[in-house]
Amino acid sequence: MKPVALYLPVGPDVTLLEANLDYYSNLGVSRILLSVHLRDEWSDGFLERISKTIKDHPAEIAQIYQGVSIDNRSRYINVTREHCNKDDWVIIADLDEFHEFSMPLPDVVSLCESQNYDYVTGQFLDRVGFDGKLIEYTGNIWDCFPIGMRLTRKILDDDAPKVVLARAEIGIKEGHHYALDGMRYPGNECAAIVHHFKWDASVLVRANHMYKVLADAGNDWCIEYLKLLAYFEKNNGHICIDDTTLDAYWPGYMRTECHAQVGLQDIYKDPNFVKPVLGAIESVSYPDKHQRLIRLIDGTVRYINSSAAIVMELCNGERTVREISQLLKSSYPEKWHRIEKEIQEALRKLQEDKLLDINPDTS
Repeated sequence: MKPVALYLPVGPDVTLLEANLDYYSNLGVSRILLSVHLRDEWSDGFLERISKTIKDHPAEIAQIYQGVSIDNRSRYINVTREHCNKDDWVIIADLDEFHEFSMPLPDVVSLCESQNYDYVTGQFLDRVGFDGKLIEYTGNIWDCFPIGMRLTRKILDDDAPKVVLARAEIGIKEGHHYALDGMRYPGNECAAIVHHFKWDASVLVRANHMYKVLADAGNDWCIEYLKLLAYFEKNNGHICIDDTTLDAYWPGYMRTECHAQVGLQDIYKDPNFVKPVLGAIESVSYPDKHQRLIRLIDGTVRYINSSAAIVMELCNGERTVREISQLLKSSYPEKWHRIEKEIQEALRKLQEDKLLDINPDTS
């Protein structure tokens, strides 16, 4: 694979920096180029904290930007021109954006190269905390913000895409939503999801700060932050996850394989709207309270634990995976943060053992 760099603007909040670096390093980027926005009000020890965080990653501070306004486009151009060749590939992400591609990164780049495409776009999937509360980020970021929804679209009335991967020579518009030239890889062939971890306990403080910065600079983007603040004032500082227009659901952990099969257009249908049915089971017996012995019609025998058995018993061909998740979370509220992962793992193992057939809902 041709080397892929990550362009990462930073400042002032670096809470997600380490998680972001870990994620993209594991994704396969070879270099991480930081464009640090340095302002007097947060400059004390700021660069030292960043340097300490990046020291164990293939990362460098490629630019220090000291302007008052947020000039995303020129910052990106300056970094890529200085540190990349024209035909290098660059992932473009903010600190709170974790891109998930529908196939391994080397395959994405290879396909773009072979078919002469210049950039890939993705759609935002906002990640929020349990019950829509604005919580602090601690521990595993995917556990902290397990719910996926279209919150940005709801609040800002904006469903703009994000340029997630591009050749370094391609011009990117302000905000990184659109490319100025080049050919886009068709979204139904190469899908990308921008997991958006913006909605934590500090979002209102950051929104107030950004509104002031942008308004003082005469930037029209300040209106977006007013809309955000108005939404939370109206809803008493909460996100209304019961609002059906938000398409809220439990996306679980990364599902790249599923995305590769169905494409971006079906992200809200697979696998949460799948209706699992029992496989060709002849009998079920109970050797002890912790195990089930399952005999299949073909004579093979399987042992499963009691947790997997509970999941299997709920798979009647009528309930979706989402409904099974909701039932178990209601029954075991103290385990809500672990249940999603356990269900996904149980379903995968049950399917491998031919105890379940998992087919899309075609109704």
